[in-house]
Amino acid sequence: MVAALSLSKEFTCSIVDPGYEQHNQPLVEVIRDCDAAIICVPTPQREDGSCDSTIVRDSVDTIGNQIPILIKSTTDIDTLGTFKSLYPNVTFSPEFLRGRHSIQDFLAEDKMIIGGIEDQCAYWIRIFEKCLNIQESIAIDIIEAGYVKYAENSFLATRVTFFNDLYNLMSVAHPELNYSRTVNALGLDPRIGHSHNQVPGYDGKFGWGGHCLPKDTSEFVAFAERNSSDLPLVREVRRINAKHRKRT
Repeated sequence: MVAALSLSKEFTCSIVDPGYEQHNQPLVEVIRDCDAAIICVPTPQREDGSCDSTIVRDSVDTIGNQIPILIKSTTDIDTLGTFKSLYPNVTFSPEFLRGRHSIQDFLAEDKMIIGGIEDQCAYWIRIFEKCLNIQESIAIDIIEAGYVKYAENSFLATRVTFFNDLYNLMSVAHPELNYSRTVNALGLDPRIGHSHNQVPGYDGKFGWGGHCLPKDTSEFVAFAERNSSDLPLVREVRRINAKHRKRT
């Protein structure tokens, strides 16, 4: 819905969404009149912590390989690898929208990371440059784009955990000192900056919650395990965060 809001400035958009009566229409019928398709569907978390990309796969299978397809849903890396083998028309562009400000974040986007075959990536970059103020774009392999999505959110989760630990240390060792003033001074180093250091967070709670960070760090750890590897730092960050959340 957010993508349609942006692209409708320049293009005619048809929306398929069972959650809205006016858009509850068969995808197979709507797609016949479309030149391209953007998939923005749920990818819920399974009980084992992995990402369930079933709806994404079903949507791609329904649309087929005749028109360009851009996936904006967070999709597990294994599924992206399947698309790379079977659907050269499929691209993936990770997005990092805050749940509370998804529309504003999307409309304010000035960069685009997209993974897939070069000509397919170029097609979508041209589309979005017409509607958004894209200042920088980069086209990479579709699987690399999947790594970008999960690595960025895992890094941000690690950053939030670090600052929660710092807050805890200062509150115990020197409760009379000012945490906010300390991290503001720390952030003057451009290598550190000022993001993701608010403790408690915007929700008034310690640690990190919401939708993206818990879901993506869980899938990233599960993906490593499926590939006989490990992400011990991310696993530990998740464990520490569970303790921080209990303090709330």
